[in-house]
Amino acid sequence: AREGRYHFEAGTSIESRCWYERDRLGAEIRARDQLRTDIIALALEKRDFSVLDRMKAREVPSLYYAKWFLSPPLDFKRYKNPDYIDFLSGCDERVLNYFSEEFTVVSDFREECTFTFPYLGELLDLAIKKKNKAVVKAAENALLHNRNVLKQIKEIAAISAESLSYLREYGEGLLAKQVMYHFDFCEENDTVCFRSDNVRQPDFQGVFSNVIKVTEESSDAELNYLIKEVNDTYGQIAHYTYKEKQV
Repeated sequence: AREGRYHFEAGTSIESRCWYERDRLGAEIRARDQLRTDIIALALEKRDFSVLDRMKAREVPSLYYAKWFLSPPLDFKRYKNPDYIDFLSGCDERVLNYFSEEFTVVSDFREECTFTFPYLGELLDLAIKKKNKAVVKAAENALLHNRNVLKQIKEIAAISAESLSYLREYGEGLLAKQVMYHFDFCEENDTVCFRSDNVRQPDFQGVFSNVIKVTEESSDAELNYLIKEVNDTYGQIAHYTYKEKQV
């Protein structure tokens, strides 16, 4: 996992360095960032997805700080590149499919987390504005991702409820409150983290992921349906509350 984060940070520490060494290091990092950008641009042109994987074209360094419990808000804004997102929004279905598919990161806390492109919602909005027909597949992927996250949340809640079953004799409200104790949704960057209650249980599980929402509408009925479903699942996750009998 650390290898992934260091790939972004150029593998060098800026601590305990005098001012001129830090300046030189900053220039080296910027040069490496530009080289990475150039390689990604060429890989996009050639549709070389293996190179995009190696360059972590869908990732940002903050993903590697994710953890299942008490995770700090991940700073997506710091790494946002509007020109990059705008370019992607005009690409064909192969590229949009790649940037809307799920991928897995093992964080610095050794926790496996599944994400999509952190700016996928904005990417979808721009593609819809441009009437890019390839956006339909990307919207399907966004919906699949949100549904997967919601399913995982419900499974984790069920595991927690089982491990806390002794609380039922004190009333359903106490059990539900304890199940939700480890749930957190961050509206600032549309991420959710949740873990089951007992870390010693063999079926202990956790999730940290981004959740997709779309603000644009379309005159295309199929696409508009997908947008509605994406936003419905977003709302279910953002406002999730455990209940004993879940549908």
